[in-house]
Amino acid sequence: NSTHRNEPMKQETAFDAMKSSVQTIAFIFSCFSNLILIFLICTKSPKRLGSYKYLMVYFCVFAICFSVLDILLQPYILSAGPGFIVITEIKNTFLGSFGETCLLSSLCGCFGCILATIAIHFIFRYFALERKGKLRYFQGQYLIGWLSIPGIVGAVWTIVTVYFCAPNDITMEYSRQLMKDHYQIDLNNVTYIGSIYFIKDGKGKSVPNEFALLGMGILFSIMDAVTQQIE
Repeated sequence: NSTHRNEPMKQETAFDAMKSSVQTIAFIFSCFSNLILIFLICTKSPKRLGSYKYLMVYFCVFAICFSVLDILLQPYILSAGPGFIVITEIKNTFLGSFGETCLLSSLCGCFGCILATIAIHFIFRYFALERKGKLRYFQGQYLIGWLSIPGIVGAVWTIVTVYFCAPNDITMEYSRQLMKDHYQIDLNNVTYIGSIYFIKDGKGKSVPNEFALLGMGILFSIMDAVTQQIE
């Protein structure tokens, strides 16, 4: 089996059971609806739809990939004092610790992909409403360029997350006891990524963690650039 889950990272609560049920139902619904949509687009869409059908299929594929990763990882996104932490129980697989971190980070990358895909949809619709012939920029080699953008955004988002949010001494020091006290989670038994934005200096004062803030700044800049296109 390609993945392995250790002993439960904490005693299962009613919330955990509900979360798992909702994720499973959402996964089934997402895959079913997107596969039906892909089938209808490929077999029933009129020719005048043009390149837009490729964009819709592309969006459906990313949505399915996101759903598969989500049900596989079943992440918890938790507050970690002056920061956050994303946790999955998948641990000790053939991927190794770095590979598991990359897999968890790729879930964040899928979010970036979907944002970029939505932005491209809006650009296409804007060109269609203008009726100035700009839809030609969604044909041929231009279409390939448009379709490559979400993949590039997702790859950059994943790389940034791996580099800036991978497990490190600061995250472990600030989060270990908090995770144990509030969530009954031992960080040594899970795969996690996260950032702590403020740390204590030698005098006990709270100071910015420039490394973590830089990483978040890059991610928010990507998000802002994408949302500006949507607006």
